Amino acid sequence: FPVTIVKQGSINVSAKLIGADPFLSYTGSSGINGFIITDSTKSNNYIFTSGFLTNYSAKYAVNQIPQLDCEISVFGNLGLLGTNESTLVINQLNSINTSDATNTPNFLAGGGINITFNSNITTNRISNLDISIKSKKNPLYELGNAYPYRVDLIFPLEVTLDITMEPDTSAYESMRDYPKSTYDTCVITVNDYFTNSTIQTYSFSNLVKISESTSLSNNTNFAMTQQYKTFII
Repeated sequence: FPVTIVKQGSINVSAKLIGADPFLSYTGSSGINGFIITDSTKSNNYIFTSGFLTNYSAKYAVNQIPQLDCEISVFGNLGLLGTNESTLVINQLNSINTSDATNTPNFLAGGGINITFNSNITTNRISNLDISIKSKKNPLYELGNAYPYRVDLIFPLEVTLDITMEPDTSAYESMRDYPKSTYDTCVITVNDYFTNSTIQTYSFSNLVKISESTSLSNNTNFAMTQQYKTFII
């Protein structure tokens, strides 16, 4: 019998958030096909098929354009577009608009990051917000087939929030206050400075604070960073 070799590729994507977030919805079980278009003729295109997002990161900071970083595992094909690709992939490629994008980059200013906790936790003058979601995948193969017949999402999904602020009324805590035994819910809204429109909204429950650190230097204001974790099941 011929030997079947299972092949897997990986894609790392870093992008500035312009318009809607194209990656957040793929932290679940949905797969994605991707294309890198080299010119308007759509020839010699770099593609990946049957990709599944495994790590998602969004970084929001005052006076900066939001940053997205993602890791994608590829279980289909990766490389130049071949002549044997499916009709679905070819149609997706043909539907891509190659005209220049006209979207205005999102920009954050002071007060653009709003976080509301269900409890009495206070967040003052937030300067940075980092969100990380780990979404592990498990490909399942049939004997003799190099392509998986199914890719399962492995629960739970691990979510980490890092919030940096200039504290005003936030209560300080001591090392002996950890580990925490109370859980919280929060809603995060990020607004664009120029339009005041909402860039992105997140909602997380069963959050627990796992660490708190402070920093101070001659050139910066006093800052506090709080880290929270939750698991989506």
